[in-house]
Amino acid sequence: MSVVVAVALVSIAAAVGGLTRFDLAGRFNHDFPVGTLLANVLASVLLGFLVGWGDVSELVIGVGFAGSLSTWSTLANETVTLFSAGRARLACFYLSFTLVAGVGAGLAGLTLGSLM
Repeated sequence: MSVVVAVALVSIAAAVGGLTRFDLAGRFNHDFPVGTLLANVLASVLLGFLVGWGDVSELVIGVGFAGSLSTWSTLANETVTLFSAGRARLACFYLSFTLVAGVGAGLAGLTLGSLM
């Protein structure tokens, strides 16, 4: 794959990943950032799977789609927002659950991908 083609494919995949995250947040982020949580966990399992599978699609799907689907900055912002709103317990739960679920999803994806 040429560099130009790789850049174009990663860019397209990143646009789709970003739009998917935007859609999930719009549909599910109401009183609690469920959409962002889903986006981060889905990206973790997908990237883990691609790494375990060891395919060239890791570049396009992993860097492009999963990279723009997941978002550390939004997780941080939503955690701070929950803290600022006086919802410290929920903020701690959100942060902790996202980290545990993300790592767990990544390990699950890695295991599944290595079986392929």
